[in-house]
Amino acid sequence: MKHTQILSCAALLLLCALSTARADVRAQVLLPGNNQPVNVELRWKPVDKEYVVTRRGSGGQMTEQTCKADEIRVLRVAEPDNWKQIQATLRSSPASALAALQKVATDYRMLMWDAEAGRYMGQIYLQQGKPEEALKAMASVAQANPDAGWNSSMAPVYWQAMIAAKRTRQLPALLERAAAADDRSIAAAAMIRRGDLIESEGRTRDALRDGYLRAVFLFADQEAQQPEALYKAANAFDKLRQTAYAERMRTTLRQNYGSSSWAKSLDSGR
Repeated sequence: MKHTQILSCAALLLLCALSTARADVRAQVLLPGNNQPVNVELRWKPVDKEYVVTRRGSGGQMTEQTCKADEIRVLRVAEPDNWKQIQATLRSSPASALAALQKVATDYRMLMWDAEAGRYMGQIYLQQGKPEEALKAMASVAQANPDAGWNSSMAPVYWQAMIAAKRTRQLPALLERAAAADDRSIAAAAMIRRGDLIESEGRTRDALRDGYLRAVFLFADQEAQQPEALYKAANAFDKLRQTAYAERMRTTLRQNYGSSSWAKSLDSGR
């Protein structure tokens, strides 16, 4: 009995240690009642689902407060110490970076870099033709950080993996939220993925109306999303045998985004 109690206490201590072991990271946040960002040290407590915010006063004294996720806006978190090394590995041998990316996703849960690591993991697996693995890696991030599934750099890749893996039950709700996001880049990407989802169901006309053309015309200021939207709109018009409109999309793509991979795909016949 005593032996069991000792083991239980040890397990409890280990759980507590794991929940608080990672050091605080430098961050810029918007705190409740503040109109200006402040520099702090930040830690996420997964068990309590709250942030621990540490601030240094003008006299050097340290103050600490806790905030729920919806009470604080995390604007910027200092990059992981090994992030530049990970970037170099991604350029030379992407698959070799997976283990390091997974560690970042775990260590920086709810601290921005979890979603960034998830994005890269998803892209690597999708490029390998493994949408199920991509979805598994990103779903782990989204489970711990729900916003990562609809309002993050990872979100568009996550949606793409859902479509490729044919696991789209949750996708319409995510796209609906993302379409109304303050970040117009995320909203534009949601329009494109909505088009992809509808197109995967064989409804090309609806994919154009409710997806690709919304991205082209309502989010024309989002240059990062325009090439893909124009390319997919052109293909959709081709399927509908509306050649003049298809050519209009291709012309805009070549003239405005000629150096993009999507424009180059036109000439390569892909």
